[in-house]
Amino acid sequence: MTTLDILWVAPQAGDLPRSLQALVAAGECRVRQAVGGAAGVAAWQANRPDLVLLTLADGADLDLLAAVAADVPDPWPGEPLRLPVVVVVAAQPESLAAQALHQGATGYLVQGQITPLALRQALHQGVAYQRLAQRCCQAQRQVDTLAQQHHQDAARWEFLVQTSPAVIYSTEPTANYACTFVSDRLTQVLGYSPAEVYAQPDFWVSHLHPDDAPQVFADHDHLFEQGWLSHEYRLRHRQGHDIWVQDELRLVRDQAGKPLEIVGYFTEISDRKHQEKEKATTAAATQALSDRLTLALQAGAFGTWDWDLQQEAVWDQRIYEIYGLQNLGRSATYTDWRACVHPEDIAAAEAQIQAAI
Repeated sequence: MTTLDILWVAPQAGDLPRSLQALVAAGECRVRQAVGGAAGVAAWQANRPDLVLLTLADGADLDLLAAVAADVPDPWPGEPLRLPVVVVVAAQPESLAAQALHQGATGYLVQGQITPLALRQALHQGVAYQRLAQRCCQAQRQVDTLAQQHHQDAARWEFLVQTSPAVIYSTEPTANYACTFVSDRLTQVLGYSPAEVYAQPDFWVSHLHPDDAPQVFADHDHLFEQGWLSHEYRLRHRQGHDIWVQDELRLVRDQAGKPLEIVGYFTEISDRKHQEKEKATTAAATQALSDRLTLALQAGAFGTWDWDLQQEAVWDQRIYEIYGLQNLGRSATYTDWRACVHPEDIAAAEAQIQAAI
């Protein structure tokens, strides 16, 4: 059993009332006495007891209620404030009790009618009310903290969504993948507003390039198997042309494993695709030119060689054959070449090499 800390405020010093003495003797409470309202205010501010038992002789000591009210949290704004104060009044006039209750006292007792049971009930009722109020205030602070965190998280999310170069979205995990959210970035990338997408449940399906659709739908089968997907495809822009996008998406499931929604983002990669196409076209043209040169060299029985002055010369097979070194078994060197030149031509050949260098 918890022992209550009671502040007894009386108009004059004296022994504890018998009913209060009984509760102290039973270990239910410990009592600190203050004489007069001013001393009661000081004792309240210094000790913060569980409850104040205030004996009223006139209305002057009601100032104590205002001091207590300044320190007690109000868990229910707009409702009458209840304070950890129980007043004791004379049988006449009980108007003081009504005045005290109006100012926040939790209850009142009438002198001469106080039994240990009645006092115990009044004290515990006042303390229980205050503890409930404290828990409510603590819960409200937790709610306020969570609300603030939610507001901050929402602000961060809004900043990321508005500044991200990607189009962030979520869809239903159904056949037409109806969009449930899409960021405003969509307008810059695809030319459509989010409202237009929400109004057309099959928007994504209807704007897929027909040549890409079969592979895209096949890819989505993997999404439901592995839970994630990354692929590239074309979408039809509002102005009629197609753009390439890279799409990264995840499947969200509930605790039972049932698909809830698809979340993801896509970015436009049209420039990269055009560069890849140009590189592929250039590589194909270069290869075709190389193939035609090879055919021409073979038709004319010509040989080719390269000579990096820092390394050995590189001969093609035809050069080895021309010099009769096809069975050399290693890369030819300058010495090998010089040995193949007619002695009368060496001086002129080397002079031409030096002139070229």
